[in-house]
Amino acid sequence: MEFRMEQNIVHPLRIQSDTLSELEESLVLCDTGIAHDSGDIHDSQRDKMAASDVRSLVEKNVRLCYSMRNDLLRGRLDDFGRALDSAWQLKRLLSDKITSFQLDKIYSEALEHGALGGKLLGAGGGGFFLFYVPAYEKHKLIIHLEETGLRVRPFRFEPNGLETWTVREQSTPR
Repeated sequence: MEFRMEQNIVHPLRIQSDTLSELEESLVLCDTGIAHDSGDIHDSQRDKMAASDVRSLVEKNVRLCYSMRNDLLRGRLDDFGRALDSAWQLKRLLSDKITSFQLDKIYSEALEHGALGGKLLGAGGGGFFLFYVPAYEKHKLIIHLEETGLRVRPFRFEPNGLETWTVREQSTPR
């Protein structure tokens, strides 16, 4: 996706199905259990955008996104995972509200348990981490996250976009 003042452009990525399957298998979604106020974080980022060093970080992040796109298209998933780490390191410099000691601890321990990279989804400050971990290390990472009280959430890619549903029947206690 390209975000411009006059329009936003969506370029679908045509990733090979085997690459997409391996990527899906190599991602771990982790609920940090930390609530956050994304409005405060966005306000903080907006205030800092005037600084030239922050604009430079954003430009680096844009270049990194193109590199990550190329990694995905070429099936270089470990490179994608390491680039995800670089993107997180850049993002956390955009505002002091994006991360915290607790979030940094979760992240560094995930790296110690097999993840090559990851990022906090959304504005930051809490919510969900998405980690990239080679599939053969995934189980080790999941065990670690759950042993530290974090919740790993299953997910899958959906080619049609977000789909929701409501459970029609509730089980009754026996």
